[in-house]
Amino acid sequence: MGTGGLYSQKTLEAASKLPSFDKFAVAVSWHHLNSPNPKFPADTRKLWVGNVSHRTALTYDAAQTLIQAIEKQQQPTREGMQKTIADRNFSANGATGTIQFETTGDRKNFQPKLVHIVKCAKEQFGVTFVPIKFPTAAAAGLQCE
Repeated sequence: MGTGGLYSQKTLEAASKLPSFDKFAVAVSWHHLNSPNPKFPADTRKLWVGNVSHRTALTYDAAQTLIQAIEKQQQPTREGMQKTIADRNFSANGATGTIQFETTGDRKNFQPKLVHIVKCAKEQFGVTFVPIKFPTAAAAGLQCE
């Protein structure tokens, strides 16, 4: 999923200059306010003193997948990694939930989430992305005033 193009600071900067951005939504792989693994954003917020991006969450997922696959092999090899990860019983827990793969190599049950832009005075451009289920920054629990 190529969310990097629109789910960015550049988009927030451009939106901050528009009179309205009410109907603008972007599909994202992960957002800290609707993480299937609430421990991940809480832990990363403590470590990094702020929220991490969807790229960080997906990188964490990749690392957890590799760690699990390595642990399941006595003598890890590239071929063994591929076989282990492709096994229908393989799973790992990540920031985006349970990680499993189809026989095609695609991620099983991976659902992108919609986010939209809302006003939030404390953010860099006065706006931020929040999951679409929150109509405002306040509804998302953000302190913007």
